[in-house]
Amino acid sequence: MLNNILNLEGVTVLNKKQQTGIKGGQTCIITVRDSEGSHSIIAPGFREGSAGSDQASGICNDLLNDFPDAYSCGYDCQYDDFGQ
Repeated sequence: MLNNILNLEGVTVLNKKQQTGIKGGQTCIITVRDSEGSHSIIAPGFREGSAGSDQASGICNDLLNDFPDAYSCGYDCQYDDFGQ
């Protein structure tokens, strides 16, 4: 599942140095669950404020539509404080 997500057009995995170099936007953690387990991606560059949460929600919907084996998707964004 994670390999499938990473193979989507436009997806790039950033290393820690690249992640810290990104200016603007907020970071969200997208977590997809399927029969193989839970797969999380730390993704910077979402819109600021609640608009970033809306954007992450849309990505979850797209992932659930694109990967029929996925049964849930969640997101956790900086705007809401991670873990809230």
